[in-house]
Amino acid sequence: ARMQRGMIQFAPVPIRLAPFVAEIVAENQPKAEGKSIHIQLSIPEDLCIVGDEHMLLSVIGNLLTNAIKFTPRGGSIGVSAQPARDGKVEMIIWDNGIGMDETMLAGLFRIDAHNCRPGTEGEPSVGLGLILCKEFVIKQEGEIRVESSPGKGTTFHILLRMLP
Repeated sequence: ARMQRGMIQFAPVPIRLAPFVAEIVAENQPKAEGKSIHIQLSIPEDLCIVGDEHMLLSVIGNLLTNAIKFTPRGGSIGVSAQPARDGKVEMIIWDNGIGMDETMLAGLFRIDAHNCRPGTEGEPSVGLGLILCKEFVIKQEGEIRVESSPGKGTTFHILLRMLP
């Protein structure tokens, strides 16, 4: 609601993606290690985007936290990025977790859908984080989409503006 009323300031700056994402991964590493989950990181060192650091921290942090939450013990998570079309960078965050069915996917970014469920080890979920992620990505002239299958995991694709 604060975002939609213009109460959250949008301050885009150049961001070197590799160290920015590596720091978010490092902050979440203890949770991943607690479930024996391996996180693979593959982002070119010279890849730069234009974005709001606080919003991107929320987006990437939320998607990574969800991946850890919904991946069973011993699973894998990957975070990668590469140049894409039209001056964009595509970031991919994937897991081999419990995945989602078509019904859950259809309501994933909707406030009126009830999309909370506990993680693989009972971790709590409110179901609002992805709605905020979408708002923050759109605010940065980006796109977010998701692919998922029950028992096979989930992959989020995010397009962000590349630094010209």
